[in-house]
Amino acid sequence: MRNRTKRLMDEGQPAFGSYAFLKDPASVEAMGYAGLDYAIIDMEHTSLDVGDVQTMIRGAESVDITPIVRVYENNDKLILRVLEAGAQGIMIPSVQGVEDARQAVAATRYAPAGVRGTCRLARAAHYGGLMSQWPEHVQRVSTEILTVGLVEDRSGADEIEAIVDTMDVVVVGRGDLSTSLGVSGQVDHPDVMAVVERAERATQQAGKPVGTLCYTPDDARRWLARGYLFLQYSIDVQVLYGAYTSWLKPLREA
Repeated sequence: MRNRTKRLMDEGQPAFGSYAFLKDPASVEAMGYAGLDYAIIDMEHTSLDVGDVQTMIRGAESVDITPIVRVYENNDKLILRVLEAGAQGIMIPSVQGVEDARQAVAATRYAPAGVRGTCRLARAAHYGGLMSQWPEHVQRVSTEILTVGLVEDRSGADEIEAIVDTMDVVVVGRGDLSTSLGVSGQVDHPDVMAVVERAERATQQAGKPVGTLCYTPDDARRWLARGYLFLQYSIDVQVLYGAYTSWLKPLREA
């Protein structure tokens, strides 16, 4: 396993990615050919199942980008199935506090560091091909699997520093957080940005990367200037929709 995204961030370089909602590996292949570093395969807001995810992971591997899976809940068995399919990162939605964060990290690690079930015949173990190297594989997993926590509500915000200490990357979901804080849609509201700034301070102190969703190239430059290294832009279906509408609208008007 070679986690390109983790390596970039370890070297202090930004990693750029996007979300995949479509059920076709061509989506993540296109991201790779375009030069992105990772794809977040989304199970939370789509109908994707684990079989679909495995196919998408194969697509990501074919173009050497990091397959990260946003699971729909912080569940040990769900995380296990996604990891056995070959995911190199797990994104946990709505991390409520440090115990949530610890549970997610433990699900990605073998004992004694975690609770991940052992199967030496799964796809992630090369269908038995890593049996003779199992101790090395276990060690690689502990260093290469990326755990990403989404802080999206008041509960998570209250424990943001402890969550940062526990997970590899924290992303403050400003849209959901703004709703939780009673300022829905105001992603730059002072109350939202106060949480963002706490996350930034905590990650700097911990020597970890921090991430965010970027809405425009100028927005991305803003976060890069603040030292962000884990940047996401848009969703495959949104990119497709935007491309068609930007082409068709002027023609309709003409």
